[in-house]
Amino acid sequence: MAVDEKTNEEESGEKKKKKGGKLKLIIILILLLIILGVLGGAGYMLFLKPEPMTNADMNQSGQNTNVQKKQVNEGGGIGPLYPMENFIVNMADSGGSRYLRVTLQLELYDTKKFPEALDMRKPQLRDAILTVLASKRYEEIS
Repeated sequence: MAVDEKTNEEESGEKKKKKGGKLKLIIILILLLIILGVLGGAGYMLFLKPEPMTNADMNQSGQNTNVQKKQVNEGGGIGPLYPMENFIVNMADSGGSRYLRVTLQLELYDTKKFPEALDMRKPQLRDAILTVLASKRYEEIS
């Protein structure tokens, strides 16, 4: 019986060593994933994150739109308009009892290229506009 007890103790010791080895492997893998996540975040922050606009950039973009508006106004008022169909959208309020009806017309600068391009992209334009309008609540619109 003494021999049987020793072999049972040796077998249980080997099982504990195997469990301890698996636990160490799991801990190492978890630490490796955490390190990779930190390095990935640091890489994004250093290389891929877009730079915020400075005041000079904002002023420059504002001046560009003013120049475009002056060009249109000098040409005899607003440019040609491209009418869109009516948009009727349920608003994002919790009650769901309100809807929004909007009629849009797009002002064109180049009357040769844009009408054909808009005709081809009209479903995509409608989808983008509907997505934006449906995300608004009554308080934001009013």
